[in-house]
Amino acid sequence: MILRVIAILVIVLSGFASCQFEKATIPSYLVIDDVVMETDYITQGTSSHAINSVWVTLENRELGVYELPARIIIPFSGNQSVQVRYGISVNGIRSMRDVYPMLEVTNTTFDLKPGETYYFEPETDSLPRARYRTNAKVLLVEDFEGVGISLQRTDKSDADIVKVTHQDSIFRNLQRPEHNSASGKVVLPPGQTLVEIATSNRYVLPKGGSKVFLEMNFTGNQPFTVGVFAHLFDRLVQAPVVQIRPTPGEWRKIYIDLTPEISGNVNALDYQIFFGAVKADPNSGSTEFLLDNIKILYLE
Repeated sequence: MILRVIAILVIVLSGFASCQFEKATIPSYLVIDDVVMETDYITQGTSSHAINSVWVTLENRELGVYELPARIIIPFSGNQSVQVRYGISVNGIRSMRDVYPMLEVTNTTFDLKPGETYYFEPETDSLPRARYRTNAKVLLVEDFEGVGISLQRTDKSDADIVKVTHQDSIFRNLQRPEHNSASGKVVLPPGQTLVEIATSNRYVLPKGGSKVFLEMNFTGNQPFTVGVFAHLFDRLVQAPVVQIRPTPGEWRKIYIDLTPEISGNVNALDYQIFFGAVKADPNSGSTEFLLDNIKILYLE
């Protein structure tokens, strides 16, 4: 019996000795701490952005979606083509992250070596550059830097929007220096409960499911709604899109998807954007919200 056990052990051990173990692949790493948005300020407006994630593809293989800042493990070596698409929170909802279709895909080739760490733009700030697509149409609605304001109160509004230049009230792009000298402000003092502001211009926008987005910066202590006026041949359709929560003292960027409201009114001749708010208690103190860098984008 003992000899039989010894014989079995010898067979097992010899089997282990003959096995050849493959070495674990040593990955390389791609680091994306943040993203730089580049725009032509004259034709495309502010470069302020709220890109918060990246979709990364390697040689047509999807590596995954990464929240920024990201350290991405790449289990391959050699010359590899990397594509990065940029993600946002649609309508300001964190759980509704998606690729922003108005931005170009960044394509770069890296000669990857095991254990090494790689960056975009290593000669400057190591951050990838996001840019609008060449076929992205950017309609600059209002940045409050001109003489007039292309927003106006509707007939049912208690308040108007005014230009403010006080340093504590205006938007400043902390990501890249820009000329920001004024913003738009709406105030609802005690006794006033309703405000509704609309664009002075009416816009012809693509339908049929074509993506249409509104970008803007905002802050304030009063929740407000952003929506669309669709002008049909015989009537006006008011379609709210999203209600924006207060962010007192903190300017934020939001990307609002107007596509369902634009394409849902297929017979509309053109559209206006509106901003509206109702104060819950008419006798409460003043409430306010501020807007800046409002622009509409779609793909031509």
